[in-house]
Amino acid sequence: MQPLWRGSCFWTVAIAAVCTANLARGQLVITEIMHSPGGVDALWEWIEILNVTGAPVDLDGWVFDDDDESSASLANISSAGGMRATIVPAGGVAVLYAGDELEFMAERFNDAWGGGIALIGVDGFTALATSDAIGLWSSHASYLGDAIPGATSSPRRTFANAVAAIDYSNGFPASENGGSIAWNGNGSVTSGANWGASQDGALGAFTSVETTIEGAQINSTDDRGNPGVLPPSSAAAGLLITEIMFAPNSPLATVGFAENDFEWVEVLNNTGEPIDFADRPSVFDDDDGSQLTAANIHSGALAEGEIGILFNSARITIADMQAMWGEAHNYIPVSQWPSLNNTGGDTIAMWENFAAYNTEPAGGSGHDQAAAAVTYNTVASQGHWRRIVLLAIRPLER
Repeated sequence: MQPLWRGSCFWTVAIAAVCTANLARGQLVITEIMHSPGGVDALWEWIEILNVTGAPVDLDGWVFDDDDESSASLANISSAGGMRATIVPAGGVAVLYAGDELEFMAERFNDAWGGGIALIGVDGFTALATSDAIGLWSSHASYLGDAIPGATSSPRRTFANAVAAIDYSNGFPASENGGSIAWNGNGSVTSGANWGASQDGALGAFTSVETTIEGAQINSTDDRGNPGVLPPSSAAAGLLITEIMFAPNSPLATVGFAENDFEWVEVLNNTGEPIDFADRPSVFDDDDGSQLTAANIHSGALAEGEIGILFNSARITIADMQAMWGEAHNYIPVSQWPSLNNTGGDTIAMWENFAAYNTEPAGGSGHDQAAAAVTYNTVASQGHWRRIVLLAIRPLER
């Protein structure tokens, strides 16, 4: 019998297989455009793309351009000997930014917009107009194949061979005061009726943080957008792990506490029914500890569509969590907490009862009977107070 909460999916952030070329139109889509930032255009323009396939897509050797620039002489997205990121995660999003202008230092973009975003630098990011048409080609040859012979002004090319393209010159919302325009997650991504201008608190939008770059103008804190975050309607059915705080900086110097005491995991109930953990004690575990001898979630509940935060109740109380993270959240106690790996390669999972968990290999190393499971990866040198947000990643079919 299949677990009641389980969909037919398993989420993973680190996957071996990578799609590299020959993708059909629609398998990558453009979901957000920052064409009129408050800061210098050449530094702070960016676009967000969504990978709707079940495997990561490598953009190494691809071209990003609009319809009116002169032809690029080479592909402008490159891994440069493996030193630059070019991967769009499976079912997830990545942000294309002005790589050469920011010296391919992703931390400069992160200073303005925060971490946890898959960033891909473009060497010669095309200048975006208020109303423009833009596209992505999987090779320089396919890009050149769309050139309009003899054209010296707009349009200079079509998008017949483009893997992803969007024309936002007609019927799309206007951007005001440095806000991006973003797809709302419903209907066709190419219809302007399904896009909106980013406002604080709408569609997950937030304001960029003041950032100083040596030798370059500071960014504008009027910029608003939600780079790297999909609209909530993209969440798939099932019990979903949506955020992981795996390397908190707490405790700074708190005697008697350890870092893993302050770890937490966010889950979303998208099963179509409420979940009462008092009625159905459940299990949360990772893949590298000793086997539990009983369920470790005995209280708390998740209404349909509600988010809850699992935390280490052996060390931290609900009142502690409310003091640190706010009273409005739904905190769910976990009596035996698995210490999360700060350098990645960890798999965490939830089982709807102890019997399902107990059929797995010892130490939580299996997750076939799990209602939700995520393998997350990260960079060992990224420091503390690191979390990853997974709501933008759609589940993969088993």
